[in-house]
Amino acid sequence: MLDNTRAWLLGQIRAAKPSFISKQPHFNFISAHYFWIVSLTILASVLMYATAGGQLAYIDALFFASGANTQAGLNTVDVNLLNTFQQICIYIFTMTSNPIVIHSSVVFLRLYWFEKRFQNMVRDARARRVTISKSRAKAHLDMNQAEMDTRYITFDPDVSDNLAPILTEIQNKIILPYYLPPHQRERVFNEKHRNSLRMNPVDIEIDGLTHRFSHLPWKEIPSTRAVFHEALRNMETTHDWSNFVRLLSGLREAKRVINTAMFVKMIRQTGAKGRVFAVIDAARQTKRTGLRFDLPQKVQEVLLFVQLKALDAAWEKKELEQALRWSTMVLEMAADPAHRLEKRRPDWLSWPVERDPLSLTAPLHLAAALAVGHNAGRDVDGRVAYWAKQVVAAWPAGKGLLEAYPAEAFGGKGSVSGDRGDVRYLSAAPLYIAPA
Repeated sequence: MLDNTRAWLLGQIRAAKPSFISKQPHFNFISAHYFWIVSLTILASVLMYATAGGQLAYIDALFFASGANTQAGLNTVDVNLLNTFQQICIYIFTMTSNPIVIHSSVVFLRLYWFEKRFQNMVRDARARRVTISKSRAKAHLDMNQAEMDTRYITFDPDVSDNLAPILTEIQNKIILPYYLPPHQRERVFNEKHRNSLRMNPVDIEIDGLTHRFSHLPWKEIPSTRAVFHEALRNMETTHDWSNFVRLLSGLREAKRVINTAMFVKMIRQTGAKGRVFAVIDAARQTKRTGLRFDLPQKVQEVLLFVQLKALDAAWEKKELEQALRWSTMVLEMAADPAHRLEKRRPDWLSWPVERDPLSLTAPLHLAAALAVGHNAGRDVDGRVAYWAKQVVAAWPAGKGLLEAYPAEAFGGKGSVSGDRGDVRYLSAAPLYIAPA
């Protein structure tokens, strides 16, 4: 019984304690009224008592002050006995503490706290909805063009029916989860948060679009290799291929590794579809896509399909000139420092990639085809002679194609065969010299 009474009394005392002196103070309008009246009462009592010249007790001054501030009219001494200053104090504090003045003043206080409360609500909402801005205004030059460091997150929706679900899966299960903060990502992938995510899903806003995440089991995340090549197999239309650079960029932003073998297969897939320039364009944006012309196989694969494209066009002049420009562009990019190997240079790669003997034959072949087929065999602009000199200078004297490379280049010691960076493919098929 005694314990219950003690607990009840403590509860009443805690309830009576003003909020502004608690451990976690918060705004309370009643407390503001109390503070206003009590503080002015104390101020008025001190002023009236100090100017009384000993003719007025403090308790009487306190009664006058409280009466003036509460409109109660508590006067324990004849008002006629008060001096002029004391009477002025009564009039002034009566005016400053009447309900009209108090409520008018508190309106501004209410507005301030309402605005602050709404700001807190906005912060709480933003805490639940992770807002990420992926737009950058800083431009920089990448090789021959100014490249905007914009991260493409969303894909072009106007794609073929077969490609759309694949891109959606890549976007929702590989790319977008990477942009979640670590604690939110852990919630999405952790099985124990499945039920809580049904009631309180994670929202992420990117480029003005809101994406909502519920529980995503790890086993449902697709293999990067499989889904990447599946997307390439289903790219057919121009709108489909407009997502090519975005696909590479998104996977790179999500820290998904695309190794040399995947890049080589990608080049073959795109080249077989007549879209070799999509690869060249992606390499021009190497900082965004991660595609580098850093090994002979990548360069030779691209140059092969550049020549095949001219061949498919029956060596038309326009196609030949375009193919020659593209082959020159590829070799220039291979010479750019941005395309250098990130890891240790293979021991067998004794010359720069842009000086690879087989790669140099591509622009020579195209320049010669242009001269023979459209200039009556004349080297009008001197490009045949130029590229012939480059090939002669780079090609080891007295050696054939396979002999031009050291034994290590075919998968022996010192090669990077585990990542398909060697040139063993040259001994496996004669495809690379077919156009000649």
